[in-house]
Amino acid sequence: MHVTVSTLKLKNLYLSCDPYLRLRMDRTQPPNSVFTSLTPGSPLNGFGVAKILESGHPEFKEGDLVWGTTGWEEYIIFTEPEQLFKIHHTDVPLAYCTGLLGMPGITAFVGFHEICSPKKGDYVFVSAAAGAVGQLVGEFAKLMGCYVVGVLEVKRRTLIKCKFKQTKFKRLKPTSITVQ
Repeated sequence: MHVTVSTLKLKNLYLSCDPYLRLRMDRTQPPNSVFTSLTPGSPLNGFGVAKILESGHPEFKEGDLVWGTTGWEEYIIFTEPEQLFKIHHTDVPLAYCTGLLGMPGITAFVGFHEICSPKKGDYVFVSAAAGAVGQLVGEFAKLMGCYVVGVLEVKRRTLIKCKFKQTKFKRLKPTSITVQ
């Protein structure tokens, strides 16, 4: 298939396998869901980084690097270029656009800095601390000088990993947690 007006031919370079894809495997989605179910026999789609091989769109040219929701195929004809974002700075690894600079990073940054607005010295509780977003929230909190309590679940047991010793954790009361 050849590129027509307002379409792009992309070569995927990196694809992000995010936990929300599991939700899309359900055959039916709740009416208010932002996700649609996957279609058997069709390619998956998710966040990725791609290089433009051919362009029929005036804002994109051959060789541009982009990130956004792409199909999980090596090559793809993309018909909705307005859903892609140009990568202007290539001084960091492109794979960062699927993590730290992509959906998990944006979610963690906005959630932590804009919604929670913690201060240095606050106790920050991070549920799902081993997840794509949770691990970044924990790092942002540590960089800000907060005390971090990260929780992850493994085989029905909740394991607690925190910056301070277990004896200090025992003295931490639920009212001490300032940001959740």
